[in-house]
Formats: sequence, C-alpha cells, structure tokens
Amino acid sequence: MNEDEALDKFIDEMLTTKNLAGVDEEARGYLAAELKEAFLNLLNRSIIDAMPDNKVDELNKFLDDESKTIEDMQKFVAESGVDAKKITFDTMIQFRDLYLQNSEERESQNKVQEA
Repeated sequence: MNEDEALDKFIDEMLTTKNLAGVDEEARGYLAAELKEAFLNLLNRSIIDAMPDNKVDELNKFLDDESKTIEDMQKFVAESGVDAKKITFDTMIQFRDLYLQNSEERESQNKVQEA
C-alpha cells in the first residue's frame, strides 16, 4: 500500500467511525477529499514548524525551483533533520481526535485553551 492509499484508508476509517447517517456516497467522497486536503495542509505546516529557521529559508528557495519533484522534496525534508514519520504519526492522531470529538468536547477544550 502506497502513502496515498494509506491516507485514503485513514480518512475512510475516520468517516466510518464518525458514522454520518444520511450522507450519500457523493457527499462522502467530497467530504473525504476535503478532509484529505485539510490533513495534508496541517501535516505540511507541522513539518515546516519543526524545521530549523535556516532550513525554512532553504525550503522557500527549493519551492521556487519548478524542476524539483516530490521525491526531491521528501529527500530535502529527510535531510533537514526533521523526523517526518513521527510528525506524520502525531499529526494523524491530532487530526483524528479533533475530527471525531463532538462539538461539546470541542467547545469545552476551546474554553480551557482560552483560560
């Protein structure tokens, strides 16, 4: 199973656990795509936040180079000293917990964080 298939399975399992009654397959597909995009944005932000400042500057230059591939990007992150596997795992847990908690729990957590 490749990384994209693993992420699709992760999102599908979250949706199944959430048990969204009355959601048809088309809406579920749209929701899955939105969740996948949100997760990838959070993951990218988490990886960037974990990078030393000098590596973030290098990353910006790297991203401006249109000849770079996704494999080049993965190599750059790996060589930056960031533990992408741990960050990915931690981000998956965080994302899943946030998605699956009900709105009362979320509101209570926000109040605690504001205090």
